[in-house]
Amino acid sequence: MGVESFVVLVVNGLSTGSIYVLIALGLTLVYGVLNIINFAHGELVMIGGIVTYVLYTQGGLSYGLSAAGGALAAGLCGFLVERIGIRPLATHPPLSPLISTIGISVLMSNLGLVVFGADPALLSTGLGSAMVTVGSIRLSAQRLLIVGITALLVALLSLALRHTRIGTAVRAATQDREVAGLMGINTPLLVMGTFVIGALLAGVAGAMMGPLVMVSPLMGGAATLKGFAVVIVGGIGSVLGTVIAGVVVGLAEALTAGYLTTSYQDVVTFVFVLAVLMLRPTGLIAERLEENV
Repeated sequence: MGVESFVVLVVNGLSTGSIYVLIALGLTLVYGVLNIINFAHGELVMIGGIVTYVLYTQGGLSYGLSAAGGALAAGLCGFLVERIGIRPLATHPPLSPLISTIGISVLMSNLGLVVFGADPALLSTGLGSAMVTVGSIRLSAQRLLIVGITALLVALLSLALRHTRIGTAVRAATQDREVAGLMGINTPLLVMGTFVIGALLAGVAGAMMGPLVMVSPLMGGAATLKGFAVVIVGGIGSVLGTVIAGVVVGLAEALTAGYLTTSYQDVVTFVFVLAVLMLRPTGLIAERLEENV
């Protein structure tokens, strides 16, 4: 396998890893503020993908506007998940909101089956077949777009967390939500905002997955599984660790598929997860809780 093929595999791995990063960042943000795992997060990815598909194929919108609509729909669903499934259980034992998100996940996936149907659909935008030529190397425009959009969103999120008052409030809530509330931070509003941001990122991931994989109401399950894997490898609650882990997992899958077989790419991911759990249980980036976000 030549240099050209290797570069193509690397770009494929970066694009796949970018999608994993967007999915896992939502899980990381919610965990950092609430210390809970949102098991309905994969269904937000599904909402983003399906709404994008419907707007593009039936609404006549451009792919960009359709993707924006899918992200907004996922953000709205994230808002509803927080208001219905999380906020009423704020004073209950920590296990209660977790179980609530599992129930919401089942509900959303079944509603998706009723409304959209069980048959997967491919979102064909033309970007998947469009190629960008660099010398003798031909790269998928769709995959380059995914890498670029993800890099932009991660950069904006990092700047917001580090250099804005809202970001300071998020980091304060990560240290101690009760003390943050006593210092004048509107923690209920902050929690809602964190959920919505995580849902928007999940929606963008779903919109960008559409041209690469089949869109279906059950696509959220696999997305959640890979998102959890990335979060565990990177270090639960660590944004930097999540980004690094997503890229590493994506590259590992692409190189395994290219040099061995696609049958092993998922195996490699979860063997990697097991190895990290045994050798470094805190993940690749082990930080104190207050530094994670």
